[in-house]
Amino acid sequence: MQATARNAEQTSTGQLAKRLQRQIEAGALPPSTALLFYTRGADGSLTMCLVNPTGVVASALSATDESSLLKSVQALRWAYGVEELQQVRAARRSAEPVQPPPDVLLSPGTAETNLTGMLLPPSIASTLAGIEHLIIVPAGSIGTVPFPALKPFGNNDALVDRTSITIAPSLAEFENSGSKWVAAAAFARPLVVGDPSLPVSDEWVIPPLPGARAEAKDVAKLLKSKGLSGDKALRSAVVERALEASVIYVAAHGSSDPARPLDGGFLMLSGPTLESGWWTAREIQTSRLPAELAVLSACQTGLGQVHDGGMIGLTRAFQLAGTQRVIMSLWNVDDEATRLLMTRLITYAAEHPPAEALRLAMVDTRKDYPDPALWASFLMFGSAR
Repeated sequence: MQATARNAEQTSTGQLAKRLQRQIEAGALPPSTALLFYTRGADGSLTMCLVNPTGVVASALSATDESSLLKSVQALRWAYGVEELQQVRAARRSAEPVQPPPDVLLSPGTAETNLTGMLLPPSIASTLAGIEHLIIVPAGSIGTVPFPALKPFGNNDALVDRTSITIAPSLAEFENSGSKWVAAAAFARPLVVGDPSLPVSDEWVIPPLPGARAEAKDVAKLLKSKGLSGDKALRSAVVERALEASVIYVAAHGSSDPARPLDGGFLMLSGPTLESGWWTAREIQTSRLPAELAVLSACQTGLGQVHDGGMIGLTRAFQLAGTQRVIMSLWNVDDEATRLLMTRLITYAAEHPPAEALRLAMVDTRKDYPDPALWASFLMFGSAR
C-alpha cells in the first residue's frame, strides 16, 4: 500500500511538473516558478512537496499537527502585536471577550523562525534559491501564514525579497488557473469603495477608519475612477456595480467568524441599519463577480473556518463567485503603511501580474515601515498568471 501511495504521488507530481512546464512555455508563468503543496495524513502529520518543471525537487514529512501549527501562527500574531491592534482598530461585538495572549510570548524573530522551520524546513528551503514565483497549495490554517515575512535562506532575507507568492486553494484549481493578467482590461471598469458610513450600534464597537477613505481616494485616482465612500457606499450600490466591475477594491471594516464563516464573514457597507449593510460571504459566493482582481483592504478578510483546502470565508467566496485573484488581509494594519502599500500595488499592477505587484509594493513599504506587522499582512489567492 505504501508503494502504491508513493507511485500515485509520483504520478500526480509528475503531471503537475508537466502542467507547470506547459504554462511557462505558453508565457503564462515566469520560467523560475515552483509549486509547494501541503497535505495532511490520517495521523495528522504534514507532508510538503516542492515541484518545478523538472519534477519533484524536494519533499519533507513533519510531525507538526494542526493544533501545533495554529499555536505557532497565533504566537507570531502576538509577537507582531497585531492581536492588540485588532482590539483597537477592528470592528467587534461589544460583548466579545478579549483573547488572552499565549502562555509564552516570543520575540518576532523567534516566532518567525519557529514557523519557518515547520513549513519551510531545510530540505525545502535549500531549493528555493532562484525561484521567482512560488505557488502555495495550503492545508488547513497554512493559508493564514504570512509567508512573505518568513526567512528560510539562513540570513535576514525574507521570502518577499526574492519571490512573489500566490495561494492556490487546491491542486485542482491550480490546474484550472484563470486568464492571464492584462492590466488595460483589468482596470477598465474599477469599483473602489472606502470607509462606508456605518450606523451606530449598541451591539458593536466600530472604530473610525479615516485612513481608509484617503486610501480609497488615492486608489480611485490611480484607476481614473470615482470611488464610493461615506453614505454613498451603500450596500445596494456596491453590489450592483460589483456585478460588472473588472477590479473590486474595498477599504472598509470586515468581520470573520470561524464558527459561522458564511454568515459571520462579511464586509461592512452603508445601509439603513448596520446589519442591512453587511455583504456576507454567503451572498458573495452565490453571485457572479467575474472581476480580474478583488482587493479586500479590510480587517482579517483572509480568515474564516479552517478546512482541508484552506479557509472558508470572504476570500473563498469571491473566488467561488468567479473573481480570478483576491488580495486579502490577515490582520488590520496602520493607515499610512496600508495607504503606501496599496497605492504602490496599483501602480505596479499596471506593468506586472498582481502577485509580483504585491511583492514589489511590500518591498517598498518595508523600507519605510520595517515592522512586519505593517507590511506582511496581505496574501494573494487565485490565478498565478
